[in-house]
Amino acid sequence: MIQRVNEKRLTQLVRELAQKISREIMQAGVKANDFEGIVRLNRAVIRWQEMELAKLGYYVKDECKIILNSQITNVERLNFTFYHELTHHLIEHNDEILSLFADAYIPTNTQDETMERLCNAGAAELLVPSDNVYKMVKEKEFSTALIPELCERYRASSIAVSLQMVNIAHHDCYLFIAELRSVSLDKALQPMLFPYDKVRQQQLYVIYSAGSPQSKYLMPRNIPIPYGHLMYETLKYEGEAIKGKDDIPRRNSINHAWITDCDAMYFRGKVFAFFNVSQPINNQQMLLL
Repeated sequence: MIQRVNEKRLTQLVRELAQKISREIMQAGVKANDFEGIVRLNRAVIRWQEMELAKLGYYVKDECKIILNSQITNVERLNFTFYHELTHHLIEHNDEILSLFADAYIPTNTQDETMERLCNAGAAELLVPSDNVYKMVKEKEFSTALIPELCERYRASSIAVSLQMVNIAHHDCYLFIAELRSVSLDKALQPMLFPYDKVRQQQLYVIYSAGSPQSKYLMPRNIPIPYGHLMYETLKYEGEAIKGKDDIPRRNSINHAWITDCDAMYFRGKVFAFFNVSQPINNQQMLLL
Protein backbone atom coordinates (compact mmCIF):
# COMPACT_ATOMS: atom_id res chain seq x y z
CA MET A 1 0.00 0.00 0.00
CA ILE A 2 1.41 3.38 -1.03
CA GLN A 3 1.93 5.79 1.84
CA ARG A 4 1.24 9.40 0.80
CA VAL A 5 2.79 12.14 2.91
CA ASN A 6 3.16 15.91 2.56
CA GLU A 7 6.23 18.15 2.62
CA LYS A 8 5.89 18.85 6.35
CA ARG A 9 6.18 15.15 7.16
CA LEU A 10 9.18 14.84 4.84
CA THR A 11 10.82 17.81 6.55
CA GLN A 12 10.32 16.15 9.92
CA LEU A 13 11.95 12.94 8.66
CA VAL A 14 14.91 14.85 7.18
CA ARG A 15 15.44 16.71 10.46
CA GLU A 16 15.36 13.39 12.36
CA LEU A 17 17.93 11.99 9.92
CA ALA A 18 20.11 15.08 10.45
CA GLN A 19 19.87 14.64 14.22
CA LYS A 20 21.04 11.04 13.86
CA ILE A 21 23.99 12.01 11.67
CA SER A 22 24.87 14.87 14.03
CA ARG A 23 25.13 12.38 16.92
CA GLU A 24 27.32 10.10 14.83
CA ILE A 25 29.64 12.99 13.91
CA MET A 26 29.94 13.97 17.56
CA GLN A 27 30.55 10.39 18.71
CA ALA A 28 33.31 10.03 16.09
CA GLY A 29 35.04 13.13 17.47
CA VAL A 30 34.89 14.93 14.13
CA LYS A 31 34.66 18.73 14.33
CA ALA A 32 31.80 20.58 12.63
CA ASN A 33 34.19 22.42 10.27
CA ASP A 34 36.14 19.29 9.28
CA PHE A 35 34.42 18.79 5.93
CA GLU A 36 36.85 16.06 4.84
CA GLY A 37 36.28 14.07 8.03
CA ILE A 38 32.51 14.41 7.82
CA VAL A 39 32.26 13.23 4.20
CA ARG A 40 34.55 10.27 4.92
CA LEU A 41 32.32 9.31 7.83
CA ASN A 42 29.34 9.37 5.46
CA ARG A 43 31.05 7.58 2.56
CA ALA A 44 31.26 10.57 0.27
CA VAL A 45 33.99 12.79 -1.16
CA ILE A 46 34.39 16.54 -1.45
CA ARG A 47 35.93 18.55 -4.27
CA TRP A 48 36.44 22.26 -4.92
CA GLN A 49 35.66 23.85 -8.25
CA GLU A 50 35.74 27.40 -9.59
CA MET A 51 32.22 28.45 -10.55
CA GLU A 52 30.25 31.63 -11.05
CA LEU A 53 29.54 33.27 -7.69
CA ALA A 54 25.79 32.70 -7.95
CA LYS A 55 26.36 28.92 -7.86
CA LEU A 56 27.51 27.79 -4.42
CA GLY A 57 27.79 24.05 -4.93
CA TYR A 58 26.07 20.87 -6.06
CA TYR A 59 25.93 17.12 -5.42
CA VAL A 60 26.84 14.36 -7.90
CA LYS A 61 24.76 11.36 -6.87
CA ASP A 62 26.44 8.65 -8.95
CA GLU A 63 29.87 9.58 -7.56
CA CYS A 64 28.74 10.44 -4.01
CA LYS A 65 30.60 13.70 -4.54
CA ILE A 66 29.98 17.12 -2.99
CA ILE A 67 31.26 19.98 -5.15
CA LEU A 68 31.82 23.39 -3.52
CA ASN A 69 32.57 26.69 -5.20
CA SER A 70 36.22 27.55 -4.47
CA GLN A 71 35.37 31.26 -4.73
CA ILE A 72 33.07 31.33 -1.69
CA THR A 73 34.69 33.57 0.92
CA ASN A 74 31.74 34.00 3.30
CA VAL A 75 32.21 31.35 6.00
CA GLU A 76 28.49 31.24 6.85
CA ARG A 77 27.47 30.61 3.25
CA LEU A 78 30.25 28.04 2.85
CA ASN A 79 29.21 26.10 5.98
CA PHE A 80 25.54 26.17 5.06
CA THR A 81 26.26 25.14 1.48
CA PHE A 82 28.38 22.20 2.61
CA TYR A 83 25.72 20.90 4.99
CA HIS A 84 23.02 21.51 2.39
CA GLU A 85 24.87 19.33 -0.12
CA LEU A 86 25.62 16.77 2.59
CA THR A 87 21.88 16.52 3.22
CA HIS A 88 21.40 15.82 -0.50
CA HIS A 89 23.80 12.90 -0.06
CA LEU A 90 22.02 11.66 3.08
CA ILE A 91 18.59 11.80 1.44
CA GLU A 92 19.77 10.09 -1.75
CA HIS A 93 21.00 7.16 0.36
CA ASN A 94 17.92 6.87 2.58
CA ASP A 95 15.44 4.48 0.98
CA GLU A 96 12.55 5.43 3.28
CA ILE A 97 12.70 9.16 2.55
CA LEU A 98 13.27 8.62 -1.17
CA SER A 99 10.29 6.29 -1.40
CA LEU A 100 8.03 8.66 0.51
CA PHE A 101 9.26 11.61 -1.58
CA ALA A 102 8.43 9.75 -4.81
CA ASP A 103 4.84 9.16 -3.68
CA ALA A 104 4.32 12.40 -1.76
CA TYR A 105 1.65 15.01 -2.46
CA ILE A 106 4.11 17.18 -4.38
CA PRO A 107 3.43 18.43 -7.93
CA THR A 108 6.04 17.20 -10.39
CA ASN A 109 7.01 20.73 -11.41
CA THR A 110 7.85 21.70 -7.80
CA GLN A 111 9.82 18.62 -6.76
CA ASP A 112 13.21 20.29 -7.24
CA GLU A 113 12.19 23.26 -5.08
CA THR A 114 10.82 20.90 -2.45
CA MET A 115 14.08 18.95 -2.35
CA GLU A 116 16.01 22.21 -1.90
CA ARG A 117 13.83 23.15 1.07
CA LEU A 118 14.32 19.70 2.61
CA CYS A 119 18.10 20.10 2.27
CA ASN A 120 17.92 23.55 3.84
CA ALA A 121 16.07 22.06 6.82
CA GLY A 122 18.65 19.29 7.15
CA ALA A 123 21.55 21.74 6.94
CA ALA A 124 20.01 23.94 9.64
CA GLU A 125 19.54 20.96 11.95
CA LEU A 126 23.12 19.79 11.45
CA LEU A 127 24.53 23.25 12.14
CA VAL A 128 22.25 24.31 15.00
CA PRO A 129 20.26 21.60 16.82
CA SER A 130 16.60 22.62 17.09
CA ASP A 131 16.52 21.76 20.81
CA ASN A 132 19.06 24.52 21.45
CA VAL A 133 17.06 27.06 19.48
CA TYR A 134 13.77 26.07 21.12
CA LYS A 135 15.30 26.49 24.56
CA MET A 136 16.52 30.00 23.75
CA VAL A 137 13.23 31.07 22.16
CA LYS A 138 11.39 29.77 25.22
CA GLU A 139 13.62 31.90 27.48
CA LYS A 140 13.32 35.05 25.35
CA GLU A 141 10.85 35.68 22.53
CA PHE A 142 10.31 34.83 18.89
CA SER A 143 11.97 37.74 17.10
CA THR A 144 14.79 38.52 14.69
CA ALA A 145 16.39 40.27 17.70
CA LEU A 146 17.27 36.79 18.93
CA ILE A 147 19.31 35.83 15.83
CA PRO A 148 22.60 37.58 16.83
CA GLU A 149 22.38 36.17 20.35
CA LEU A 150 21.82 32.62 19.10
CA CYS A 151 24.68 32.98 16.62
CA GLU A 152 27.04 34.12 19.35
CA ARG A 153 25.98 31.54 21.93
CA TYR A 154 26.23 28.57 19.56
CA ARG A 155 28.84 30.00 17.14
CA ALA A 156 26.31 29.34 14.45
CA SER A 157 25.37 30.53 11.00
CA SER A 158 22.68 33.22 10.93
CA ILE A 159 21.04 31.34 8.05
CA ALA A 160 20.85 28.12 10.06
CA VAL A 161 19.63 29.93 13.19
CA SER A 162 16.80 31.75 11.42
CA LEU A 163 15.70 28.59 9.58
CA GLN A 164 15.63 26.69 12.85
CA MET A 165 13.58 29.44 14.46
CA VAL A 166 10.88 29.13 11.81
CA ASN A 167 11.11 25.31 11.99
CA ILE A 168 10.30 25.26 15.73
CA ALA A 169 7.71 28.06 15.62
CA HIS A 170 4.29 27.17 17.03
CA HIS A 171 2.46 29.88 15.08
CA ASP A 172 1.76 30.58 11.41
CA CYS A 173 4.72 32.52 10.03
CA TYR A 174 7.13 32.83 7.10
CA LEU A 175 10.85 33.55 6.97
CA PHE A 176 12.58 35.44 4.17
CA ILE A 177 16.34 35.92 3.95
CA ALA A 178 17.47 38.49 1.40
CA GLU A 179 20.73 39.96 0.11
CA LEU A 180 21.52 43.06 -1.91
CA ARG A 181 22.30 42.52 -5.60
CA SER A 182 23.53 45.05 -8.11
CA VAL A 183 21.01 46.22 -10.68
CA SER A 184 21.29 48.46 -13.72
CA LEU A 185 18.93 51.39 -13.99
CA ASP A 186 18.74 54.67 -15.85
CA LYS A 187 20.52 57.31 -13.71
CA ALA A 188 17.53 59.63 -14.02
CA LEU A 189 15.33 57.05 -12.26
CA GLN A 190 17.71 56.23 -9.40
CA PRO A 191 16.74 59.10 -7.06
CA MET A 192 13.09 58.04 -7.24
CA LEU A 193 13.65 54.29 -6.84
CA PHE A 194 16.45 54.24 -4.28
CA PRO A 195 15.46 56.08 -1.08
CA TYR A 196 18.64 55.18 0.83
CA ASP A 197 22.22 55.91 -0.23
CA LYS A 198 23.31 52.50 1.02
CA VAL A 199 21.17 50.68 -1.54
CA ARG A 200 21.70 52.88 -4.59
CA GLN A 201 21.98 50.67 -7.68
CA GLN A 202 21.14 47.63 -5.54
CA GLN A 203 18.00 45.68 -4.75
CA LEU A 204 17.16 43.07 -2.15
CA TYR A 205 16.63 39.55 -3.52
CA VAL A 206 15.28 36.54 -1.61
CA ILE A 207 17.95 33.86 -1.24
CA TYR A 208 16.09 31.58 1.22
CA SER A 209 12.48 31.29 2.31
CA ALA A 210 10.63 28.92 4.62
CA GLY A 211 7.36 28.54 6.50
CA SER A 212 6.60 27.28 10.00
CA PRO A 213 4.92 23.87 10.45
CA GLN A 214 1.60 25.76 10.77
CA SER A 215 2.00 27.67 7.49
CA LYS A 216 -0.15 26.82 4.48
CA TYR A 217 1.83 28.05 1.48
CA LEU A 218 5.22 27.58 -0.15
CA MET A 219 7.22 30.76 -0.59
CA PRO A 220 9.58 31.53 -3.50
CA ARG A 221 13.29 32.30 -3.73
CA ASN A 222 15.19 34.48 -6.19
CA ILE A 223 12.55 37.19 -6.33
CA PRO A 224 13.19 40.91 -5.75
CA ILE A 225 11.86 42.76 -2.73
CA PRO A 226 9.95 45.85 -3.95
CA TYR A 227 11.61 49.16 -3.15
CA GLY A 228 10.03 50.89 -0.17
CA HIS A 229 9.32 47.60 1.62
CA LEU A 230 9.94 47.52 5.38
CA MET A 231 12.88 45.16 4.80
CA TYR A 232 14.83 48.07 3.28
CA GLU A 233 14.39 50.08 6.48
CA THR A 234 16.63 47.59 8.29
CA LEU A 235 19.61 48.63 6.16
CA LYS A 236 19.82 51.88 8.15
CA TYR A 237 19.94 50.11 11.54
CA GLU A 238 22.27 47.12 11.32
CA GLY A 239 21.75 44.66 14.17
CA GLU A 240 18.46 46.22 15.30
CA ALA A 241 15.06 44.59 14.91
CA ILE A 242 12.53 46.71 12.98
CA LYS A 243 8.82 45.94 13.42
CA GLY A 244 5.83 47.05 11.42
CA LYS A 245 3.34 45.80 8.85
CA ASP A 246 4.06 45.01 5.20
CA ASP A 247 3.31 42.67 2.32
CA ILE A 248 4.64 39.11 2.33
CA PRO A 249 6.98 38.92 -0.72
CA ARG A 250 5.48 36.82 -3.51
CA ARG A 251 5.58 36.78 -7.29
CA ASN A 252 1.99 38.06 -7.55
CA SER A 253 2.10 40.39 -4.57
CA ILE A 254 1.53 43.50 -6.72
CA ASN A 255 -2.01 42.40 -7.53
CA HIS A 256 -2.76 40.55 -4.28
CA ALA A 257 -1.31 42.20 -1.19
CA TRP A 258 -1.00 40.12 1.98
CA ILE A 259 -0.21 42.53 4.79
CA THR A 260 0.96 41.00 8.07
CA ASP A 261 3.12 41.88 11.06
CA CYS A 262 6.76 41.99 9.96
CA ASP A 263 9.79 41.64 12.23
CA ALA A 264 13.05 42.25 10.31
CA MET A 265 16.77 42.78 10.89
CA TYR A 266 19.87 43.49 8.81
CA PHE A 267 22.65 41.28 10.16
CA ARG A 268 25.92 39.96 8.72
CA GLY A 269 25.16 41.28 5.26
CA LYS A 270 21.67 39.79 5.00
CA VAL A 271 18.14 40.92 5.84
CA PHE A 272 16.11 38.45 7.90
CA ALA A 273 12.35 38.93 8.12
CA PHE A 274 9.63 36.99 9.92
CA PHE A 275 6.09 37.61 8.66
CA ASN A 276 3.73 36.57 11.44
CA VAL A 277 0.32 35.59 10.05
CA SER A 278 -0.69 34.72 13.61
CA GLN A 279 0.94 36.01 16.77
CA PRO A 280 4.00 34.21 18.21
CA ILE A 281 3.38 32.21 21.36
CA ASN A 282 5.01 33.94 24.31
CA ASN A 283 7.41 32.17 26.66
CA GLN A 284 4.74 31.60 29.32
CA GLN A 285 2.50 29.84 26.80
CA MET A 286 5.42 27.75 25.53
CA LEU A 287 6.03 26.41 29.02
CA LEU A 288 2.58 24.84 28.93
CA LEU A 289 3.16 22.99 25.64
